Amino acid sequence: MRLERLVFFRKELSLISPCHRLMSGGANCTTPQTDRIQSIQMAYSSYESTKVPSTCPLVVMHGLLGSKSNWRSLSKSLHAKTGRKVIAVDARNHGDSPHDEKLSYTHMAEDVRVLLTSLNIDKSVLLGHSMGGRTMMLAALLFPELVRGLIVVDISPIGTSKSIHLIGAFLEAMRKVDLPPNVPLLTAKKMADNQLSKVVHVRFLNKFQHNFYDENLI
Repeated sequence: MRLERLVFFRKELSLISPCHRLMSGGANCTTPQTDRIQSIQMAYSSYESTKVPSTCPLVVMHGLLGSKSNWRSLSKSLHAKTGRKVIAVDARNHGDSPHDEKLSYTHMAEDVRVLLTSLNIDKSVLLGHSMGGRTMMLAALLFPELVRGLIVVDISPIGTSKSIHLIGAFLEAMRKVDLPPNVPLLTAKKMADNQLSKVVHVRFLNKFQHNFYDENLI
């Protein structure tokens, strides 16, 4: 199991950005400086445009503990229905992207900018789910010249759930999950469920749990 990344998530999960609240009082927000940030080259899957001339691409980022594979089916469906180029990315410390001890929304937003620049994309529509949603919101705030539109799924630009403090305990519990080698996937999921249920009993954490399974138990 690839659990070394969890220490980064525990330390950095509470970092929204130096703007803290991406909307609401934005006039008083100090825009993060990205010129000194060391970016990474994100791994991505690309579904090429079938339209000529092509419309601006859709760039998709997953949520916490997920990967681009979480969006494979939807990316293919959006590509098939619209003919638009769809790019599903792995955020840093997720999936096939490089791991780095720096993990913040500002770093991830800069990674998005670097990817768009490297692919010679002048304008794009950004789509983000959960953690990816906040990343894309900040990317749109910092680099509006690169953004044609923004789609935010299952996340707010302000505030957090009252249960957010439990995620640290959940990540620590996942780090301690002990599975024998060569266990079938379904058996591994049941064993992990049994171990985690002794520590965490909050229903809303299920989405993190299943993202974790999909990314680490395959």
